Amino acid sequence: MTRSARRSFAVRVGLGHSAYIFELFGIGIAYFVLAKIGLTLASINSSTSAIWPATGFALASVLVWGYRVAPAVLVAAFAAT
Repeated sequence: MTRSARRSFAVRVGLGHSAYIFELFGIGIAYFVLAKIGLTLASINSSTSAIWPATGFALASVLVWGYRVAPAVLVAAFAAT
């Protein structure tokens, strides 16, 4: 591994924690808002909906960022209900 490759890796690792927290916060807020929208679409029972846009967002988030976004989705799901 070259010297410049090691340095660029170190720079990314140093910025990783704050960026990770910011990403988790954004994903959690987006999931929460989409879950609340999904709950407003419920017609028969107030806690069930045929359309749940938050699931699609959670799946897309996991596909893009990996399983490390699971804590944000978990907390937002519990907060939305």
